[in-house]
Amino acid sequence: MNEIDHRIYNCSRLNAAGNYLKGIYREKVVIIDDWKVRFGRIDRDKINHLPENKWKNIHLNESWGGDRVDLLWYCRIKLGKAFEKKTVYFDIDIGSEALVFINGLAVKGLTPFHPEIMLTKCASVNEEFDIVLEATSGWSHSRWAHPNGWSGGNHLFKKSELYTIDEKAEELYYIVLNLVENAAFALNATAQASTNFLMTTSALAENNMIIEKAANILRYLYSNYKSHKDLPEIIEKLKSLHLTPARSIRCLGHSHLDVVYLWPIAEAIRKNARTMLTACEHIENDSQFTFACSQAYLYSEMKERYPSIFAKIKKAVSTGRFQPVGNMWVEADINLISGESLVRQILYGSRFFMNEFGIHSSVMWLPDCFGFGHTLPQLMKSSGIKYFLTAKLSYAYPKVFPYPAFEWYGQDGSSVICVLTMSYGGGVNPDTINSWLQNAKKLVASQNGDLSSKPA
Repeated sequence: MNEIDHRIYNCSRLNAAGNYLKGIYREKVVIIDDWKVRFGRIDRDKINHLPENKWKNIHLNESWGGDRVDLLWYCRIKLGKAFEKKTVYFDIDIGSEALVFINGLAVKGLTPFHPEIMLTKCASVNEEFDIVLEATSGWSHSRWAHPNGWSGGNHLFKKSELYTIDEKAEELYYIVLNLVENAAFALNATAQASTNFLMTTSALAENNMIIEKAANILRYLYSNYKSHKDLPEIIEKLKSLHLTPARSIRCLGHSHLDVVYLWPIAEAIRKNARTMLTACEHIENDSQFTFACSQAYLYSEMKERYPSIFAKIKKAVSTGRFQPVGNMWVEADINLISGESLVRQILYGSRFFMNEFGIHSSVMWLPDCFGFGHTLPQLMKSSGIKYFLTAKLSYAYPKVFPYPAFEWYGQDGSSVICVLTMSYGGGVNPDTINSWLQNAKKLVASQNGDLSSKPA
């Protein structure tokens, strides 16, 4: 077996171990197949009363949907003795998006990328939960239609499971996942190691040796696994196999939504509620997570329709973890509207941010606008906005826009600092990180989502 084949073999062993661990870190799995559905929507953050009639049963592996179908889902869960004093999770995949209500309160946005809900951190015997999903099927005319069910059409009810997590097994799973991704990157990067920003040739050789050692350590899982008592020792062994980093990268969560495009404005508001609530959940659960979101109009709708979500946003803003950006009422079209309209956009947006959060954003955030008027630097400077961010200039073809950062001068001599994001999507893994580092002075917008790059 040559060197490349040997590394591929080790990668496959690591990948198999990762898949195996993903199956064992969930414990006490209970399938819940007692759901009812009816047509309807809520458009609020609290359920005071659910209709009692017109409910129908729906079961796993059944289809639902159509064009622009709003469906309420309901089930009641009662926890047994096996879950006592455990952190209990609920994994739901209905094939589309939904806002999740537990005991009448909105708690999370449900998407294929965020299917898990924490029900309780310390369960009691016979504890009950009323769970309601406010789901939408989407719009079949959308050119962003996706086979996984992000747009209109029929969707499959795929999963509904209660479970607890063995935290050590979960930790080991993510360590192995990191090794798998680095192993795959090492395979692809060997040929270009001499010019690689992420790893030197010696670092690649070191990492290949680490990967082989890790694969050997994990072989025990298939022949000796009986309980999780050996996991702490295995985790420490794996942690001692340090990969060789070359750079540190700072990531900022962000959201962009076309308020009016290929969907009703009511759905944009619901979509935004799911996104902002999910961001608040990440902020609560991850001390390093920070989130940026533009468009004062969307915040104003949260205040009016979803006051409990807005209260969480205000709390997160006060700590600097949730960052309102843009200073505009919406991410406006810059080409068609008048100068007075632009002034009003900035005035109303800035006023809302100041009145509600006591902040003034220093950046104009227009990632998706197709062109920019020459008066913008003057308007921004006069409004106390120093920086400008967009992505659309990176789409220039066939002539590539050459500057990832530059100073933009208006007709009156006013100037602002501009930065250009180089991408609208993609995952975060060693391969994509390396591509970012190849363009070390450029910004990259990376997210999963739909509705024109809007994560939910």
